[in-house]
Amino acid sequence: MSPVESGDRAWSADGMYLALDTSTPLGSVCVGVGSRVVARRVIDGQGSHSWDLIPAIGGVLQEAGAELSLCSPLAEEGPDEAVDAVYLPGGYPELYAAKLAASTGFLGGLNSAAERGAVIFGE
Repeated sequence: MSPVESGDRAWSADGMYLALDTSTPLGSVCVGVGSRVVARRVIDGQGSHSWDLIPAIGGVLQEAGAELSLCSPLAEEGPDEAVDAVYLPGGYPELYAAKLAASTGFLGGLNSAAERGAVIFGE
């Protein structure tokens, strides 16, 4: 089973795959290249999966060799021009819909990433 098939959500950039499984209280995150798993974490879902998964996702991506670049959509910050993938973690976007919709810096950067062919994965 490849990493993409083992999770309930996945995305890929340049042959690197991120798979997330949040179907049970014991969640997991793994990164693979081709059919080989290169980094993984199991998360004991004592709290919210989102709070447990977000740091685990960053950790496995870094272990797999990805370089992380952070931005804040609520602070009008879009993805860096050099990124080839954008991960937008879950949260409560409905609480910030008006601010996000008016965030021209973020939306412009996201549109630019999409036009360059970057993978965009949002929860």
